[in-house]
Amino acid sequence: YDGISFSDWLNSSELEIIDSEPQIISVYNNSIIDNVFGGIENGPKQGPNSTELEIKFTAYDAQGYEDIDTESAMINISFSEGQRNSHSCSRIDSESVGGYANFTCNITMWWWDSPGEWNINVSISDLGGQKAVNDSTHFIVGEFAEFEISSNNLSWDVLTRGDTNVTANNHPILINNTGNTELVIAINSTNLLGEKHSYQGLWAGNFSVGNNTGGETCEGGDCYECGNQEYSRNMIAYEFVNVSSVSRGNYTINDNNTGQEELYFCLKYAGEELMAQSYSTAEEGAWTIEVFYWLHPLFYIFGVAISRKRKNSKENEIKGALDFIVKIVEKLKEEYPEEKNRIINSMIEKLKEEHHEKKLENPLEESIPITIFSKNLGGLEAIVKYMKENLGMVNKEIAEKINRNQGTIWSVYNKSKIKEKGILKIKKTEIKIPLEILKNRNLTILEATIIYLKDKGYKYSEIGRLLGRDQRNIWTIYSRAIKKKS
Repeated sequence: YDGISFSDWLNSSELEIIDSEPQIISVYNNSIIDNVFGGIENGPKQGPNSTELEIKFTAYDAQGYEDIDTESAMINISFSEGQRNSHSCSRIDSESVGGYANFTCNITMWWWDSPGEWNINVSISDLGGQKAVNDSTHFIVGEFAEFEISSNNLSWDVLTRGDTNVTANNHPILINNTGNTELVIAINSTNLLGEKHSYQGLWAGNFSVGNNTGGETCEGGDCYECGNQEYSRNMIAYEFVNVSSVSRGNYTINDNNTGQEELYFCLKYAGEELMAQSYSTAEEGAWTIEVFYWLHPLFYIFGVAISRKRKNSKENEIKGALDFIVKIVEKLKEEYPEEKNRIINSMIEKLKEEHHEKKLENPLEESIPITIFSKNLGGLEAIVKYMKENLGMVNKEIAEKINRNQGTIWSVYNKSKIKEKGILKIKKTEIKIPLEILKNRNLTILEATIIYLKDKGYKYSEIGRLLGRDQRNIWTIYSRAIKKKS
Protein backbone atom coordinates (compact mmCIF):
# COMPACT_ATOMS: atom_id res chain seq x y z
CA TYR A 1 0.00 0.00 0.00
CA ASP A 2 1.58 3.24 -1.21
CA GLY A 3 -0.80 5.73 0.37
CA ILE A 4 -3.09 6.07 -2.69
CA SER A 5 -6.68 5.23 -1.92
CA PHE A 6 -8.14 2.06 -3.54
CA SER A 7 -10.83 4.07 -5.24
CA ASP A 8 -8.25 6.36 -6.81
CA TRP A 9 -6.28 3.33 -8.03
CA LEU A 10 -9.36 1.72 -9.54
CA ASN A 11 -10.40 4.90 -11.28
CA SER A 12 -6.95 5.41 -12.73
CA SER A 13 -6.58 1.83 -14.04
CA GLU A 14 -7.63 0.53 -17.49
CA LEU A 15 -10.06 -2.42 -17.47
CA GLU A 16 -9.89 -4.82 -20.49
CA ILE A 17 -12.97 -6.89 -21.28
CA ILE A 18 -11.95 -9.98 -23.25
CA ASP A 19 -14.17 -10.95 -26.22
CA SER A 20 -13.57 -14.72 -26.39
CA GLU A 21 -13.59 -16.53 -29.74
CA PRO A 22 -16.69 -18.50 -30.73
CA GLN A 23 -16.51 -22.28 -30.95
CA ILE A 24 -18.16 -24.93 -33.13
CA ILE A 25 -18.59 -27.78 -30.72
CA SER A 26 -20.38 -30.36 -32.87
CA VAL A 27 -21.15 -31.08 -36.52
CA TYR A 28 -23.28 -33.86 -37.96
CA ASN A 29 -24.85 -34.91 -41.23
CA ASN A 30 -28.59 -34.70 -40.68
CA SER A 31 -29.54 -35.84 -44.19
CA ILE A 32 -32.14 -38.54 -44.69
CA ILE A 33 -31.84 -40.02 -48.17
CA ASP A 34 -33.72 -43.17 -49.15
CA ASN A 35 -34.52 -43.68 -45.45
CA VAL A 36 -30.78 -43.71 -44.64
CA PHE A 37 -29.72 -41.32 -41.90
CA GLY A 38 -26.42 -39.48 -42.31
CA GLY A 39 -26.21 -39.09 -46.06
CA ILE A 40 -25.58 -41.08 -49.17
CA GLU A 41 -23.88 -44.36 -48.34
CA ASN A 42 -25.66 -45.83 -51.35
CA GLY A 43 -24.41 -43.08 -53.64
CA PRO A 44 -26.01 -39.85 -54.87
CA LYS A 45 -29.27 -39.79 -56.79
CA GLN A 46 -29.14 -40.85 -60.41
CA GLY A 47 -28.46 -38.10 -62.92
CA PRO A 48 -29.70 -35.62 -63.82
CA ASN A 49 -31.05 -35.25 -60.26
CA SER A 50 -29.22 -33.41 -57.51
CA THR A 51 -28.81 -34.71 -53.97
CA GLU A 52 -29.59 -32.23 -51.20
CA LEU A 53 -27.68 -32.63 -47.93
CA GLU A 54 -28.60 -31.08 -44.59
CA ILE A 55 -25.68 -30.46 -42.24
CA LYS A 56 -26.30 -29.27 -38.67
CA PHE A 57 -23.82 -27.76 -36.24
CA THR A 58 -23.80 -26.23 -32.78
CA ALA A 59 -21.89 -23.01 -32.10
CA TYR A 60 -21.02 -21.50 -28.71
CA ASP A 61 -20.10 -17.96 -27.75
CA ALA A 62 -19.42 -16.94 -24.14
CA GLN A 63 -20.99 -13.52 -24.84
CA GLY A 64 -24.26 -15.21 -25.81
CA TYR A 65 -25.57 -16.60 -29.04
CA GLU A 66 -26.62 -13.05 -30.08
CA ASP A 67 -22.91 -12.33 -30.60
CA ILE A 68 -22.71 -14.98 -33.34
CA ASP A 69 -22.92 -13.61 -36.89
CA THR A 70 -25.37 -15.94 -38.63
CA GLU A 71 -24.64 -14.52 -42.08
CA SER A 72 -21.00 -15.53 -41.78
CA ALA A 73 -21.85 -19.25 -41.50
CA MET A 74 -20.36 -21.33 -44.30
CA ILE A 75 -20.11 -25.02 -45.08
CA ASN A 76 -17.64 -26.76 -47.34
CA ILE A 77 -17.57 -30.45 -48.20
CA SER A 78 -14.50 -31.75 -49.96
CA PHE A 79 -12.92 -34.81 -51.51
CA SER A 80 -9.46 -35.18 -53.01
CA GLU A 81 -10.88 -34.41 -56.46
CA GLY A 82 -13.26 -31.55 -55.68
CA GLN A 83 -15.41 -29.63 -53.26
CA ARG A 84 -18.84 -28.04 -52.76
CA ASN A 85 -19.49 -24.78 -50.89
CA SER A 86 -22.62 -23.20 -49.47
CA HIS A 87 -23.61 -20.12 -47.47
CA SER A 88 -27.16 -21.45 -47.16
CA CYS A 89 -27.17 -21.68 -43.36
CA SER A 90 -29.75 -20.50 -40.86
CA ARG A 91 -29.97 -20.38 -37.08
CA ILE A 92 -32.69 -22.45 -35.43
CA ASP A 93 -34.33 -19.94 -33.06
CA SER A 94 -36.06 -22.60 -30.98
CA GLU A 95 -32.72 -24.29 -30.35
CA SER A 96 -30.74 -21.19 -29.40
CA VAL A 97 -30.30 -20.39 -25.71
CA GLY A 98 -27.58 -18.77 -23.60
CA GLY A 99 -24.30 -19.04 -25.45
CA TYR A 100 -25.43 -21.96 -27.63
CA ALA A 101 -27.08 -21.89 -31.05
CA ASN A 102 -27.91 -24.65 -33.50
CA PHE A 103 -27.60 -24.05 -37.23
CA THR A 104 -28.86 -25.89 -40.33
CA CYS A 105 -26.94 -25.70 -43.62
CA ASN A 106 -28.05 -27.02 -47.00
CA ILE A 107 -25.59 -28.05 -49.67
CA THR A 108 -26.04 -29.65 -53.08
CA MET A 109 -24.16 -32.65 -54.44
CA TRP A 110 -24.40 -34.08 -57.94
CA TRP A 111 -24.54 -37.54 -59.42
CA TRP A 112 -20.93 -37.43 -60.62
CA ASP A 113 -19.45 -36.54 -57.21
CA SER A 114 -16.78 -39.08 -56.29
CA PRO A 115 -17.42 -42.08 -54.06
CA GLY A 116 -15.35 -42.15 -50.88
CA GLU A 117 -14.91 -40.30 -47.61
CA TRP A 118 -15.80 -36.60 -47.79
CA ASN A 119 -14.78 -34.04 -45.19
CA ILE A 120 -17.17 -31.44 -43.72
CA ASN A 121 -15.66 -28.04 -42.93
CA VAL A 122 -17.92 -25.59 -41.08
CA SER A 123 -17.01 -22.03 -40.12
CA ILE A 124 -18.72 -19.08 -38.46
CA SER A 125 -17.63 -15.73 -36.97
CA ASP A 126 -18.82 -13.54 -34.14
CA LEU A 127 -19.82 -9.91 -34.56
CA GLY A 128 -16.25 -8.91 -33.72
CA GLY A 129 -14.90 -10.88 -36.68
CA GLN A 130 -13.34 -13.71 -34.70
CA LYS A 131 -13.74 -16.97 -36.59
CA ALA A 132 -14.39 -20.55 -35.51
CA VAL A 133 -13.70 -23.59 -37.73
CA ASN A 134 -14.53 -27.27 -37.31
CA ASP A 135 -13.31 -29.85 -39.86
CA SER A 136 -13.44 -32.97 -37.71
CA THR A 137 -16.49 -34.62 -39.31
CA HIS A 138 -16.62 -36.93 -42.34
CA PHE A 139 -19.28 -38.84 -44.24
CA ILE A 140 -19.29 -41.55 -46.88
CA VAL A 141 -20.51 -41.18 -50.45
CA GLY A 142 -21.21 -44.62 -51.88
CA GLU A 143 -20.39 -45.86 -55.36
CA PHE A 144 -23.38 -45.80 -57.67
CA ALA A 145 -23.29 -47.17 -61.23
CA GLU A 146 -26.07 -46.54 -63.71
CA PHE A 147 -26.43 -45.34 -67.28
CA GLU A 148 -29.01 -44.43 -69.87
CA ILE A 149 -28.91 -45.12 -73.57
CA SER A 150 -30.46 -43.18 -76.43
CA SER A 151 -31.78 -46.04 -78.57
CA ASN A 152 -32.64 -49.73 -78.47
CA ASN A 153 -32.57 -50.19 -82.23
CA LEU A 154 -29.88 -50.06 -84.90
CA SER A 155 -30.58 -50.34 -88.61
CA TRP A 156 -29.17 -49.97 -92.09
CA ASP A 157 -30.98 -48.95 -95.24
CA VAL A 158 -31.26 -51.29 -98.20
CA LEU A 159 -27.87 -52.74 -99.17
CA THR A 160 -26.42 -53.99 -102.43
CA ARG A 161 -24.48 -57.26 -102.70
CA GLY A 162 -20.78 -56.62 -102.22
CA ASP A 163 -21.26 -53.28 -100.43
CA THR A 164 -18.36 -52.24 -98.18
CA ASN A 165 -18.02 -49.78 -95.32
CA VAL A 166 -21.67 -48.81 -94.93
CA THR A 167 -22.50 -46.89 -91.76
CA ALA A 168 -25.73 -47.33 -89.80
CA ASN A 169 -28.48 -44.90 -90.71
CA ASN A 170 -29.58 -44.16 -87.14
CA HIS A 171 -26.36 -44.00 -85.15
CA PRO A 172 -24.66 -42.87 -82.99
CA ILE A 173 -26.00 -44.59 -79.93
CA LEU A 174 -25.43 -42.18 -77.06
CA ILE A 175 -24.58 -43.54 -73.60
CA ASN A 176 -24.85 -41.18 -70.61
CA ASN A 177 -23.14 -42.05 -67.34
CA THR A 178 -25.78 -41.22 -64.72
CA GLY A 179 -23.73 -42.49 -61.77
CA ASN A 180 -20.48 -41.55 -60.04
CA THR A 181 -18.03 -44.18 -61.26
CA GLU A 182 -16.27 -44.75 -64.59
CA LEU A 183 -17.93 -47.30 -66.87
CA VAL A 184 -16.34 -49.66 -69.40
CA ILE A 185 -18.40 -50.54 -72.48
CA ALA A 186 -18.37 -53.93 -74.19
CA ILE A 187 -20.66 -55.26 -76.94
CA ASN A 188 -21.73 -58.84 -77.60
CA SER A 189 -22.85 -59.30 -81.19
CA THR A 190 -24.69 -62.02 -83.12
CA ASN A 191 -25.06 -62.81 -86.79
CA LEU A 192 -27.90 -61.14 -88.71
CA LEU A 193 -29.64 -64.01 -90.49
CA GLY A 194 -32.12 -63.81 -93.30
CA GLU A 195 -35.71 -63.62 -92.11
CA LYS A 196 -36.85 -65.73 -95.05
CA HIS A 197 -33.80 -67.85 -95.78
CA SER A 198 -31.86 -68.11 -92.53
CA TYR A 199 -28.94 -70.04 -94.04
CA GLN A 200 -27.71 -66.71 -95.38
CA GLY A 201 -26.49 -63.93 -93.15
CA LEU A 202 -24.48 -60.84 -92.45
CA TRP A 203 -21.82 -62.18 -90.12
CA ALA A 204 -20.99 -60.44 -86.87
CA GLY A 205 -17.30 -60.33 -87.81
CA ASN A 206 -18.14 -58.03 -90.72
CA PHE A 207 -19.32 -55.29 -88.36
CA SER A 208 -17.20 -52.78 -86.48
CA VAL A 209 -17.94 -50.14 -83.86
CA GLY A 210 -16.08 -46.99 -82.89
CA ASN A 211 -16.36 -44.18 -80.37
CA ASN A 212 -15.57 -41.55 -82.98
CA THR A 213 -16.32 -40.81 -86.61
CA GLY A 214 -14.60 -38.88 -89.34
CA GLY A 215 -17.01 -35.98 -89.11
CA GLU A 216 -20.56 -35.35 -90.27
CA THR A 217 -19.56 -35.50 -93.94
CA CYS A 218 -17.47 -38.68 -93.82
CA GLU A 219 -18.43 -41.51 -96.18
CA GLY A 220 -17.59 -45.20 -96.21
CA GLY A 221 -14.03 -46.09 -95.34
CA ASP A 222 -13.26 -42.48 -94.40
CA CYS A 223 -15.42 -42.88 -91.30
CA TYR A 224 -13.36 -43.96 -88.31
CA GLU A 225 -15.87 -46.60 -87.23
CA CYS A 226 -15.22 -48.50 -90.46
CA GLY A 227 -11.65 -49.50 -89.65
CA ASN A 228 -9.57 -46.82 -87.95
CA GLN A 229 -7.39 -48.82 -85.58
CA GLU A 230 -7.36 -46.10 -82.93
CA TYR A 231 -11.11 -45.54 -82.76
CA SER A 232 -12.82 -48.79 -83.86
CA ARG A 233 -13.07 -52.46 -82.90
CA ASN A 234 -14.22 -55.44 -84.98
CA MET A 235 -17.14 -57.43 -83.62
CA ILE A 236 -16.79 -61.14 -82.77
CA ALA A 237 -19.90 -63.33 -82.73
CA TYR A 238 -21.08 -64.33 -79.23
CA GLU A 239 -18.15 -62.59 -77.52
CA PHE A 240 -17.99 -59.33 -75.61
CA VAL A 241 -15.59 -56.87 -77.21
CA ASN A 242 -14.42 -53.87 -75.17
CA VAL A 243 -15.06 -50.79 -77.25
CA SER A 244 -14.75 -47.75 -74.99
CA SER A 245 -15.29 -46.23 -71.54
CA VAL A 246 -17.50 -43.50 -70.10
CA SER A 247 -16.07 -41.12 -67.53
CA ARG A 248 -18.21 -39.81 -64.71
CA GLY A 249 -19.22 -36.19 -65.14
CA ASN A 250 -21.99 -33.76 -66.00
CA TYR A 251 -23.31 -35.33 -69.18
CA THR A 252 -25.89 -32.53 -69.58
CA ILE A 253 -23.07 -30.40 -70.99
CA ASN A 254 -23.58 -32.57 -74.11
CA ASP A 255 -20.04 -32.20 -75.41
CA ASN A 256 -19.90 -35.91 -76.39
CA ASN A 257 -17.08 -36.34 -73.89
CA THR A 258 -17.96 -35.38 -70.32
CA GLY A 259 -19.91 -38.23 -68.75
CA GLN A 260 -21.03 -39.58 -72.11
CA GLU A 261 -19.87 -41.61 -75.08
CA GLU A 262 -21.11 -42.03 -78.64
CA LEU A 263 -20.95 -45.35 -80.48
CA TYR A 264 -20.83 -45.48 -84.30
CA PHE A 265 -21.44 -48.69 -86.27
CA CYS A 266 -20.25 -49.87 -89.67
CA LEU A 267 -20.97 -52.89 -91.88
CA LYS A 268 -17.59 -53.49 -93.51
CA TYR A 269 -18.74 -56.08 -96.05
CA ALA A 270 -22.01 -57.51 -97.41
CA GLY A 271 -21.40 -60.83 -99.21
CA GLU A 272 -21.84 -61.19 -102.96
CA GLU A 273 -23.94 -64.32 -102.39
CA LEU A 274 -26.70 -62.64 -100.36
CA MET A 275 -30.30 -62.86 -101.52
CA ALA A 276 -32.70 -59.91 -101.44
CA GLN A 277 -34.44 -60.21 -98.05
CA SER A 278 -34.47 -58.66 -94.62
CA TYR A 279 -31.69 -59.59 -92.18
CA SER A 280 -32.00 -59.17 -88.42
CA THR A 281 -31.08 -60.50 -84.97
CA ALA A 282 -34.44 -62.24 -84.61
CA GLU A 283 -32.95 -65.70 -85.11
CA GLU A 284 -29.78 -65.52 -83.00
CA GLY A 285 -30.79 -62.90 -80.47
CA ALA A 286 -30.24 -59.20 -79.94
CA TRP A 287 -26.88 -57.55 -79.47
CA THR A 288 -26.01 -56.68 -75.89
CA ILE A 289 -24.21 -53.66 -74.49
CA GLU A 290 -22.46 -54.60 -71.27
CA VAL A 291 -21.30 -51.78 -69.02
CA PHE A 292 -18.74 -52.66 -66.34
CA TYR A 293 -17.66 -50.82 -63.23
CA TRP A 294 -15.03 -52.61 -61.18
CA LEU A 295 -15.97 -55.89 -62.89
CA HIS A 296 -19.68 -55.59 -62.04
CA PRO A 297 -21.78 -55.78 -65.23
CA LEU A 298 -24.91 -53.87 -66.23
CA PHE A 299 -26.67 -54.99 -69.39
CA TYR A 300 -28.64 -53.32 -72.17
CA ILE A 301 -30.07 -55.30 -75.08
CA PHE A 302 -30.74 -53.80 -78.50
CA GLY A 303 -31.85 -55.16 -81.84
CA VAL A 304 -30.05 -54.83 -85.16
CA ALA A 305 -31.86 -55.07 -88.49
CA ILE A 306 -31.20 -54.56 -92.19
CA SER A 307 -34.37 -54.56 -94.23
CA ARG A 308 -36.50 -52.74 -96.74
CA LYS A 309 -38.90 -51.90 -93.94
CA ARG A 310 -37.90 -51.74 -90.31
CA LYS A 311 -39.27 -54.37 -87.97
CA ASN A 312 -39.51 -54.59 -84.23
CA SER A 313 -36.66 -56.92 -83.29
CA LYS A 314 -38.26 -57.82 -79.95
CA GLU A 315 -41.45 -58.94 -81.68
CA ASN A 316 -39.35 -61.02 -84.09
CA GLU A 317 -37.55 -62.71 -81.19
CA ILE A 318 -40.83 -63.59 -79.47
CA LYS A 319 -42.39 -64.80 -82.72
CA GLY A 320 -39.33 -66.93 -83.50
CA ALA A 321 -39.40 -68.52 -80.05
CA LEU A 322 -43.12 -69.27 -80.27
CA ASP A 323 -42.76 -70.75 -83.76
CA PHE A 324 -39.98 -73.00 -82.49
CA ILE A 325 -42.11 -74.24 -79.57
CA VAL A 326 -45.10 -74.86 -81.84
CA LYS A 327 -42.94 -76.98 -84.19
CA ILE A 328 -41.78 -79.14 -81.28
CA VAL A 329 -45.32 -79.63 -79.97
CA GLU A 330 -46.65 -80.50 -83.46
CA LYS A 331 -43.90 -83.07 -83.98
CA LEU A 332 -44.62 -84.72 -80.62
CA LYS A 333 -48.34 -84.80 -81.36
CA GLU A 334 -47.64 -86.60 -84.65
CA GLU A 335 -45.50 -89.22 -82.94
CA TYR A 336 -47.73 -89.64 -79.88
CA PRO A 337 -51.29 -88.63 -80.95
CA GLU A 338 -52.95 -90.30 -77.97
CA GLU A 339 -50.81 -88.26 -75.57
CA LYS A 340 -51.19 -84.86 -77.23
CA ASN A 341 -53.07 -83.18 -74.37
CA ARG A 342 -50.63 -84.43 -71.77
CA ILE A 343 -47.71 -83.31 -73.96
CA ILE A 344 -49.11 -79.81 -74.36
CA ASN A 345 -49.84 -79.44 -70.65
CA SER A 346 -46.43 -80.81 -69.68
CA MET A 347 -44.74 -78.40 -72.08
CA ILE A 348 -46.57 -75.44 -70.56
CA GLU A 349 -45.74 -76.49 -67.01
CA LYS A 350 -42.11 -77.07 -67.91
CA LEU A 351 -41.82 -73.62 -69.45
CA LYS A 352 -43.35 -72.07 -66.35
CA GLU A 353 -40.96 -73.97 -64.12
CA GLU A 354 -37.87 -73.14 -66.17
CA HIS A 355 -38.59 -69.44 -66.47
CA HIS A 356 -40.21 -68.97 -63.05
CA GLU A 357 -43.31 -67.48 -64.62
CA LYS A 358 -46.09 -68.96 -62.53
CA LYS A 359 -49.26 -66.97 -62.29
CA LEU A 360 -48.34 -65.49 -58.92
CA GLU A 361 -45.07 -64.22 -60.35
CA ASN A 362 -46.49 -62.25 -63.26
CA PRO A 363 -44.49 -59.00 -63.45
CA LEU A 364 -47.58 -57.21 -64.70
CA GLU A 365 -49.40 -57.83 -61.43
CA GLU A 366 -49.52 -54.97 -58.96
CA SER A 367 -49.05 -57.12 -55.87
CA ILE A 368 -46.56 -59.60 -54.47
CA PRO A 369 -47.12 -62.85 -52.55
CA ILE A 370 -46.59 -62.70 -48.79
CA THR A 371 -44.47 -65.86 -48.98
CA ILE A 372 -41.47 -63.97 -50.37
CA PHE A 373 -40.61 -62.84 -46.83
CA SER A 374 -38.30 -64.85 -44.60
CA LYS A 375 -36.15 -64.43 -41.51
CA ASN A 376 -33.01 -64.50 -43.67
CA LEU A 377 -33.75 -61.29 -45.57
CA GLY A 378 -34.86 -57.80 -44.64
CA GLY A 379 -38.15 -56.59 -46.09
CA LEU A 380 -36.62 -54.47 -48.85
CA GLU A 381 -34.05 -57.17 -49.63
CA ALA A 382 -36.81 -59.77 -50.12
CA ILE A 383 -38.84 -57.47 -52.37
CA VAL A 384 -35.89 -56.50 -54.56
CA LYS A 385 -34.53 -60.04 -54.88
CA TYR A 386 -37.98 -61.38 -55.80
CA MET A 387 -38.65 -58.69 -58.40
CA LYS A 388 -35.12 -58.95 -59.82
CA GLU A 389 -34.72 -62.73 -60.04
CA ASN A 390 -38.22 -64.19 -60.02
CA LEU A 391 -39.85 -61.53 -62.18
CA GLY A 392 -36.81 -60.58 -64.26
CA MET A 393 -37.26 -56.86 -63.68
CA VAL A 394 -34.40 -54.37 -64.03
CA ASN A 395 -33.32 -51.88 -61.35
CA LYS A 396 -35.14 -48.98 -62.95
CA GLU A 397 -38.46 -50.86 -63.08
CA ILE A 398 -38.14 -52.00 -59.47
CA ALA A 399 -37.28 -48.48 -58.33
CA GLU A 400 -40.37 -47.10 -60.06
CA LYS A 401 -42.65 -49.80 -58.66
CA ILE A 402 -41.72 -49.21 -55.02
CA ASN A 403 -40.61 -45.56 -55.24
CA ARG A 404 -36.97 -46.04 -54.34
CA ASN A 405 -33.67 -44.80 -55.75
CA GLN A 406 -31.95 -47.05 -58.32
CA GLY A 407 -28.74 -46.89 -56.33
CA THR A 408 -30.59 -48.25 -53.31
CA ILE A 409 -32.03 -51.08 -55.40
CA TRP A 410 -28.58 -52.01 -56.68
CA SER A 411 -27.01 -51.99 -53.20
CA VAL A 412 -29.86 -53.91 -51.55
CA TYR A 413 -29.89 -56.57 -54.28
CA ASN A 414 -26.17 -57.24 -53.89
CA LYS A 415 -26.63 -57.66 -50.13
CA SER A 416 -29.57 -60.04 -50.66
CA LYS A 417 -27.50 -62.27 -52.97
CA ILE A 418 -24.94 -62.72 -50.21
CA LYS A 419 -27.56 -63.54 -47.58
CA GLU A 420 -29.73 -65.81 -49.73
CA LYS A 421 -28.16 -67.88 -52.50
CA GLY A 422 -30.26 -68.77 -55.54
CA ILE A 423 -33.72 -67.72 -56.62
CA LEU A 424 -36.46 -67.48 -54.00
CA LYS A 425 -38.78 -70.48 -53.78
CA ILE A 426 -42.25 -69.00 -53.50
CA LYS A 427 -45.06 -71.03 -51.94
CA LYS A 428 -48.57 -70.62 -53.25
CA THR A 429 -50.67 -68.22 -51.22
CA GLU A 430 -53.82 -66.18 -51.51
CA ILE A 431 -52.33 -63.38 -49.42
CA LYS A 432 -50.80 -60.63 -51.53
CA ILE A 433 -49.33 -57.26 -50.65
CA PRO A 434 -50.24 -54.38 -53.03
CA LEU A 435 -47.16 -52.66 -54.41
CA GLU A 436 -48.92 -49.33 -54.01
CA ILE A 437 -48.63 -49.43 -50.20
CA LEU A 438 -44.84 -49.89 -50.44
CA LYS A 439 -44.30 -46.55 -52.20
CA ASN A 440 -44.50 -44.56 -48.97
CA ARG A 441 -40.83 -43.81 -48.31
CA ASN A 442 -41.58 -42.66 -44.77
CA LEU A 443 -42.22 -46.30 -43.93
CA THR A 444 -39.94 -49.29 -44.34
CA ILE A 445 -41.18 -52.25 -46.38
CA LEU A 446 -41.91 -54.24 -43.21
CA GLU A 447 -43.70 -51.33 -41.55
CA ALA A 448 -45.97 -50.80 -44.56
CA THR A 449 -46.64 -54.54 -44.85
CA ILE A 450 -47.45 -54.98 -41.16
CA ILE A 451 -49.83 -52.00 -41.14
CA TYR A 452 -51.60 -53.44 -44.20
CA LEU A 453 -51.99 -56.86 -42.58
CA LYS A 454 -53.19 -55.37 -39.29
CA ASP A 455 -55.79 -53.33 -41.17
CA LYS A 456 -56.93 -56.61 -42.74
CA GLY A 457 -57.53 -58.04 -39.26
CA TYR A 458 -54.51 -60.29 -38.83
CA LYS A 459 -53.15 -60.84 -35.30
CA TYR A 460 -49.54 -60.13 -34.33
CA SER A 461 -48.86 -63.86 -34.02
CA GLU A 462 -50.31 -64.52 -37.50
CA ILE A 463 -48.30 -61.71 -39.05
CA GLY A 464 -45.18 -63.02 -37.32
CA ARG A 465 -45.67 -66.45 -38.88
CA LEU A 466 -46.29 -64.94 -42.32
CA LEU A 467 -43.18 -62.76 -42.21
CA GLY A 468 -40.89 -65.20 -40.40
CA ARG A 469 -40.50 -62.99 -37.32
CA ASP A 470 -41.28 -63.02 -33.62
CA GLN A 471 -44.69 -61.54 -32.78
CA ARG A 472 -43.06 -59.22 -30.21
CA ASN A 473 -40.92 -57.81 -33.00
CA ILE A 474 -44.06 -57.35 -35.08
CA TRP A 475 -45.69 -55.36 -32.25
CA THR A 476 -42.62 -53.11 -31.93
CA ILE A 477 -42.45 -52.42 -35.66
CA TYR A 478 -46.19 -51.76 -35.85
CA SER A 479 -46.09 -49.32 -32.90
CA ARG A 480 -43.20 -47.42 -34.48
CA ALA A 481 -44.93 -47.27 -37.86
CA ILE A 482 -48.17 -45.92 -36.37
CA LYS A 483 -46.23 -43.13 -34.66
CA LYS A 484 -44.63 -42.24 -38.01
CA LYS A 485 -48.00 -42.06 -39.71
CA SER A 486 -49.49 -39.88 -36.99
